[in-house]
Amino acid sequence: MAPTTLISAPPPTTLSAYLALPLVAETKVNRLGGLLQFWENKVKAILVLGRLALDILTTPSLLVDVERAFSGGPMLVNYCQQRTSLSIFRAKMAVGSWFGTPLLPDVAEVLDMVEWKGDSERSLDLD
Repeated sequence: MAPTTLISAPPPTTLSAYLALPLVAETKVNRLGGLLQFWENKVKAILVLGRLALDILTTPSLLVDVERAFSGGPMLVNYCQQRTSLSIFRAKMAVGSWFGTPLLPDVAEVLDMVEWKGDSERSLDLD
């Protein structure tokens, strides 16, 4: 007779254990002081998952969405501009992301800004 091998389930991970818990009501999170405070309290009980949540919640947002930064960046820095300063590059990326919005609807204004032309005294007329 062949020996039987018992196969046991792997131990639950922190994430799977957390996901098995009942949902936390939004009102409870708000009572505790919001998402950041909620997860700061959880760091003590669920160290790894709490730290991950805090890292995600406290990551600074970008001026330009990530996809645009990676897909549009090479178009703005051509082979002649390899020594463009970081501030100039950032400014060009920001202006490019504003184009087509109510803030900057006209391509001529974009070109003037990128080429450092235009009337710097003119108001933006944001009303």
